Amino acid sequence: MVTNFQTTTEAKPSASSEFGFLTRHTDAAQPIAKRSEPNLNHPVEAAGATKINRRSIMNMMVSAAALTATSVVNDTATAQATPVAAGPSEAAILWAQRQNYVIENNALGVAYLAALDQLPAWAKSGPRLLAHDGTYCGRDVGWPLDVDVTPPEHQSVYRVCRLSTYEVKERFDFEMSVFPNSPAVRAIHRANMRAMLRKVIARIRAQKAERARVGLDENERRSLELSKAQWRVEEAIQTGRQTPDVKAVGIMLSLQENCLLNSSAEDDSEMALACIPLEMLLPQLTGLIREHAAFYLENRTARLRDMPFATT
Repeated sequence: MVTNFQTTTEAKPSASSEFGFLTRHTDAAQPIAKRSEPNLNHPVEAAGATKINRRSIMNMMVSAAALTATSVVNDTATAQATPVAAGPSEAAILWAQRQNYVIENNALGVAYLAALDQLPAWAKSGPRLLAHDGTYCGRDVGWPLDVDVTPPEHQSVYRVCRLSTYEVKERFDFEMSVFPNSPAVRAIHRANMRAMLRKVIARIRAQKAERARVGLDENERRSLELSKAQWRVEEAIQTGRQTPDVKAVGIMLSLQENCLLNSSAEDDSEMALACIPLEMLLPQLTGLIREHAAFYLENRTARLRDMPFATT
């Protein structure tokens, strides 16, 4: 008879035990050497070796802000001096091609969520363990749920309800390291391992059939194909000559990479600062790049996910 695979612990799994990357390791405190003389190469210490007042610090902060603003103005002033193209630039044509990929990929994302809803619960990803009170806990895994696993009797015990083929083999190796490793005992445990493996593999095959039925595998294949094509177009734009269109594309792609989809220019400093160079570049932009930049500037309260260039 094959028994349920269970794990005994002293307490309910915590975030640090289930998610190893949350465990914090603190090194012993190290003494900090004191500097007897001021470092004249350090901008703050050079401002006043023996005494630094609030006015000197504020002066340095203003100077740094002025330097940053001057850099932005110089870059965009050069772009403003460039004559506006009669039609869409090469970068704008590529950007329009990218937009086709974005639209189709975003539609696939909506279809993917709808397909997930059609999957039976056992075929979806979910918590790995089953507690004594019948609740599922632990980290989420993609293995199918074993609906035949029953809750353990004791509070300190958790049973694995989404067993992987790797865990079956690991359990066999553990048993061989604990129990007498005689040929008869090994044969019994090997038979149990093989029976359990057959059940796990049968569930995995059934899960794959359900995913194919609702179209998840084809959705993922097409989405990856579109993403690669989109990345190639973006790289082609950014490796070209640094025209106003290319600079604007760099700003919008940076927002896509660094900002949350639910952020807006009202609550995200990077999105707010992006308005400055985009506004200065706007008169020199062409084609769809100009339309997207204008939409961004006219809808500063909108979320990033609502921007036409965003991949959601």
